[in-house]
Amino acid sequence: MSMNIHPDWLQVEQELGSRPVLAGRYEDIRAGSDQLMAVLNPLYALPSPEPKVFGETLPSGIVVRIFHPGVPSQNSLPVGIFFHSGGWTSGNVEGEKATCYHLAHYVPAIIVAVSYRLAPEYKAPTAHRDAVEAFLWTVTNSRRLGGDPKKLFCIGGSAGGNLALSVVLRAIELKMSVAGVAAMVPVTVHPDAVPPQHKSLYTSYAESTNTPIINTSSMNTFYETYDPMPTDPLVSVLLNPDLSKMPRAYIVGCTADPLRDDARLLVHELERMGSVASTLYLPSAN
Repeated sequence: MSMNIHPDWLQVEQELGSRPVLAGRYEDIRAGSDQLMAVLNPLYALPSPEPKVFGETLPSGIVVRIFHPGVPSQNSLPVGIFFHSGGWTSGNVEGEKATCYHLAHYVPAIIVAVSYRLAPEYKAPTAHRDAVEAFLWTVTNSRRLGGDPKKLFCIGGSAGGNLALSVVLRAIELKMSVAGVAAMVPVTVHPDAVPPQHKSLYTSYAESTNTPIINTSSMNTFYETYDPMPTDPLVSVLLNPDLSKMPRAYIVGCTADPLRDDARLLVHELERMGSVASTLYLPSAN
C-alpha cells in the first residue's frame, strides 16, 4: 500500500528529476544519503551573519562540532545537543550543517552537533552510548561555551530524534535536568516491540513501501545493521519506565513516512501520562 504524496513534495521530486529513496544495503544508503545532502544543502540560504563553527574532540575520540550564533549575546544562551539522522548507520553532521546553522541563529542557541559512531562498524548500543557521553560532556562544558546549563535541550531527526529522546531519558535516570527535547520523525519503538494494545494503530510500516527518502525497506536495513535489542528502553523509548517524567517535548511527524506511527504512539503515551507535548504533522510529505 502506498500513500498520497503532497503536491509540494512532488514538485521537489520533479526538480530533482526523480524520487529520492535511500534503500538497499547500508553501503548504498550511506552513499545515497551523502549524495542527497549534497544536493539539498545548497537549497538552504545560510543566515547572516553566519554562526561561528569550531570542533572539539571528546576524551573517547568522538568529535563534536559547535555552532555559536554570530551575533554577540549579553546573556548565557540555551544549549542544544544535536543528533543527525541516518538510521544509526549513515549520515553525518556535515550533511545537516544547514539545520545547525539555522538553529544556532534563529533560536538563538549554542548547538553541539555530535558525530556519533555508526553501524555496522559499531553496532548497538554504541551510538546511544556516544550520545550520552556527548551529553555529559556538554553539561560539563556548557558555561565555557557561553551557554546556560539550565537551558539545555536535545534535538534530532529520525534516528537522531531517537537519540535525543534516549539521552533525555538517561538524564532522568541519572537525576540530571534537561529543559526539553525536540524530536522530528523519531524512532520510538522497534516494530517487534510494539505493545499489543497499540498494534492496531501501528500501520505506517505496511503503508510506506513507496515513500520518499526512507521507506519500509530502509527501516528494515537500519534495524538489521544496527542490531539493537527490540525491547531496549533506550531504543524503544516508548517502553521506557521513565517516559512519564519526560520534560516538555516537541514532536514532528510526517504522514507519508514509515515512522509516522512511532511519533503518534509517543505523543499518545506522553499525553496519557500527563506530560506536555506539542505536535506538528506534515501532511503527506516525508
